[in-house]
Amino acid sequence: MRRTNTMQTILKRAIERGEIKEEKASERISWLPIDLIRHELLTTYELVTEETIIEIVDDIFLHLIK
Repeated sequence: MRRTNTMQTILKRAIERGEIKEEKASERISWLPIDLIRHELLTTYELVTEETIIEIVDDIFLHLIK
């Protein structure tokens, strides 16, 4: 099992506030933003832009956890 990541802590707090359901906060989901950023770095060999990070969070990640 992977060590706890920052996103897991953030998701746990969102669950406690009632913003998301616990079943939406799996370990795999919590790693998704990091994994997508890593994928971007490895496939383009360029710095990840702020626009790309916003797309990953707003267009992908938030839809999975809401």
